[in-house]
Amino acid sequence: LVSKQKILKELFQSALLEMESWSADKEMEFIYRILERYSQQEVIVTFGERTLAKFNLEQLEKLKFSFPNYLFSEQPISNESGLLISIGKIDDNYLYKTLIGSISKEESSSIANQIFIN
Repeated sequence: LVSKQKILKELFQSALLEMESWSADKEMEFIYRILERYSQQEVIVTFGERTLAKFNLEQLEKLKFSFPNYLFSEQPISNESGLLISIGKIDDNYLYKTLIGSISKEESSSIANQIFIN
């Protein structure tokens, strides 16, 4: 059981590292897909520090132009990758560590059953 848990932990850690190492273009594509879901709402977008560091000024200006009703926070979330969408007092969390953690909690037993059939 312990070895299976270790393998699952390594699997999710690997997924997180892969997301964090996305190119700026791939990350921007992911961000556009997320932001398009909120097109009819007024939101505040806060990037993780690691994500924001990947983009140049031109990419950020294009993003702001594509979503003119959105407010983009100048303060990134320290030492994180991904983004946070704030709608009033509600935050939708797309920080990669949180996304992978949620999937890990929800799907670990299902994945374990599929991988470790024996």
